[in-house]
Amino acid sequence: MFKRFLAFTLVMVMVISGLAMNVNALKVEYVDVEDADIAEALDILSQLEVVKGIGNDKFGGELDVTRAQFALFVARISTGFPEYFVVKDTDDAAALWNVIQPIGADGEKKCTDVDPVRDKAYLLGIAHCYKEGIVQGRDLEGKVFDPNGTITFAEAVTMLVRALNYTGLSYPTGFLTKASLGGRQVLAYQLQLGVLRPS
Repeated sequence: MFKRFLAFTLVMVMVISGLAMNVNALKVEYVDVEDADIAEALDILSQLEVVKGIGNDKFGGELDVTRAQFALFVARISTGFPEYFVVKDTDDAAALWNVIQPIGADGEKKCTDVDPVRDKAYLLGIAHCYKEGIVQGRDLEGKVFDPNGTITFAEAVTMLVRALNYTGLSYPTGFLTKASLGGRQVLAYQLQLGVLRPS
């Protein structure tokens, strides 16, 4: 259910932000996706280069989504320029990370657990999400990003809400509270906010 909600939410974020206008006519199909609604959402996300699948015409929807992957998805969606977040094979990842690694107001480096070689494909997405305040660390200081950790439902919703600039939502109506309740309640809350509209 979480992956279905995630795909739906990503498409809604795109539509709200106007990115769906960039979709071309080349349909993208994944052989391991059977649900028609999910296939449609993934077709749009793939055409916009937000997601790319795992190769061999497979999406890999049964696999967990990591925090680094989700940060990259959100960065691609929130800017509308997915090509900006490509780190080429010829790029020196360590030198790149040295330049773009987030630094806090106290001058301390953030995301100290991100390995520029291992996490090369995600560096620009992680840095963008930190810079824009979309993501914070799993620790209070923001030093531990946990790029290979599985993203939780609450973290995913939080990142999407922050990407949409819905900030200042406090308890008991805050988005973290709603995220912890599950997909149906979050959808109802998005309808209440006017983020989604019933069809």
